[in-house]
Amino acid sequence: MSLEIPPPKALVFDWDDTVTDNWWRVYQSMNKTLRSLGEAEWTREEALARLGPSARDLFPAVFGVERAEQAADLYYGFIDELRSESPGLFPGAAEALRALSETPLYLAVLSNKRGEALRREVALLGLEDCFSCIIGAGDAREDKPGRAALEMALGGAQHLAPAPEIWFVGDSYIDMQCAHFNGCTAVLVETKPPPPEMLAETPPHLRFQGCGDLSAYVLERFF
Repeated sequence: MSLEIPPPKALVFDWDDTVTDNWWRVYQSMNKTLRSLGEAEWTREEALARLGPSARDLFPAVFGVERAEQAADLYYGFIDELRSESPGLFPGAAEALRALSETPLYLAVLSNKRGEALRREVALLGLEDCFSCIIGAGDAREDKPGRAALEMALGGAQHLAPAPEIWFVGDSYIDMQCAHFNGCTAVLVETKPPPPEMLAETPPHLRFQGCGDLSAYVLERFF
């Protein structure tokens, strides 16, 4: 670890494809939405380069402002159709989160999944007790990577604000942007690394293969 990166006071986690293996469901639902509105499907490479923002930030650019709401309704409908096929946790993720939750670190989730659906999924997987705050798309006045969303995720601890001591952990370029834009430490979990060009301006400060590796590193080095 670089000497200028301070020990963490908080770990803020993305959810989809950081903790849960949910890529296929998001990708499939997005392509169904594109097809339904007469647009060409995205390749995996295109999806990796474009998915990450919340629907309210992404869809106006993809479908136009006039169709963004219709696209969101379709997309969330397709997501809901697959809800019974709950995403699985990445190996070691649950154990890692439970171990970290036993330390003095503040743990939170900040995702661009809809807030209600996010909290339902965290509870379904039995991990809600690991986190002090769980924030999703639509909960704050702006979604990730906006500062308001991150401040809301840190709201369960009055003494915390975005700073290098806040490690933002995620798999996508949006997560790295969130960290950099808000002065936090960017931690990339390499479950599906973004195209290198997407990280050129907001590179990760630290990289791990998964939450298990991150947890092992933090626990060994700081506790």
